[in-house]
Amino acid sequence: YVAFQLFSLMVLQHGEYAALAEGQHVLKTILVPERGKIFVKDQQDVSGKYAIAGNEEKDLVYAVPEQIKNPEEVAAKIAPIIGEKKEETLARISKPNDRYEPLLHKASEAQVEATRKLELKGIYFGKENWRVYPEKNITSHLTGFLGFSQDGTSRVGQYGIEQYFNDSLAGEAGYLRTEKDGAGRWITIGERILEPAKDGYDITLTIDKNIQYVACTKLKAAVEKHGAKKGSVIIMQPKTGAILALCNYPDYDPNEYSDAQLDDYFNSTVSEEWEPGSVFKTFSLGAAIDQGKINPNTVYHDSGCIKVGNYPAPICNSDRKIQNRDVDMNFVLAESLNTGATYAVQQIGNAKWYEYVKNLGFGEKTGVELSGDSAGSIRNLAELKDIYS
Repeated sequence: YVAFQLFSLMVLQHGEYAALAEGQHVLKTILVPERGKIFVKDQQDVSGKYAIAGNEEKDLVYAVPEQIKNPEEVAAKIAPIIGEKKEETLARISKPNDRYEPLLHKASEAQVEATRKLELKGIYFGKENWRVYPEKNITSHLTGFLGFSQDGTSRVGQYGIEQYFNDSLAGEAGYLRTEKDGAGRWITIGERILEPAKDGYDITLTIDKNIQYVACTKLKAAVEKHGAKKGSVIIMQPKTGAILALCNYPDYDPNEYSDAQLDDYFNSTVSEEWEPGSVFKTFSLGAAIDQGKINPNTVYHDSGCIKVGNYPAPICNSDRKIQNRDVDMNFVLAESLNTGATYAVQQIGNAKWYEYVKNLGFGEKTGVELSGDSAGSIRNLAELKDIYS
């Protein structure tokens, strides 16, 4: 029996007891990196940029339940300070073998001071780094927010730049392993292994802070004035394609993201499909010109409406007036004539038109570096029909 016990302890359970022994004399600490900041351009600042996502140290009140001898008394005293019912606090500080229970994140100075004065055994104070978004709603659909993972064990970027560049912003955690004495203190002359944390990378966007503010403010005013369900706006530098402003309304405050509705998180400018509208006329005329079927001086007869295929309703110009005129392609673009754009596409045929639309990148993701980028759809054009119903 003694031989079997020795074999069990020395061989079968060796790993378990070695780990327990190490835990008594080795101190392991995870070194948390600082998350990278997100900047936009700001010509009014000396640095030329402004952080729309940064980090700020906040106070934390937490409990070590296994050290609390009288949970009822502690809960009754601390619950009013942290804004909870006594029963809620009691349930959290009564967990058996619990060595860490956060009670109040982002505690105010008054709350910390009031709690300190109670001098409650098992109640402690610390510091936490929190993500802050100084522009609040104005940049919410750009930044997204830093939330919790599904298992609640870590914080990860959700939506916007925070999600798309999460790995770059997050950095890499470090590691500290040192020997400790019987009282749990670090032994300065003992073995020490240090792997420093690597802070996350900063990211600078093409967004202009002042243009963003004006665009988002005016968008909100317009949506509310006209009683619209929602609105979106993008301002782009035409020569480079740089995005100078991007807004949606309704929006939300990423500092208090849990108070928002789920639909408010979605960035409609990149995640929803949009019909191009009259700007698409430039592509239809451009394709016909490229095929040599028309030129700027090509003339066609405009009657105000044009019948296509077997569809009973004709395609008419926006003014819906009956016309009897001959106009050229310059006039088509100047007056945004639906009949002229239809005429141009008819000259090249459905198959060639679909080929142009596809090659121009429609039906593909834009490549904008924001989460939720949608590809859109041109599947109706792929049917090569005159009318899609």
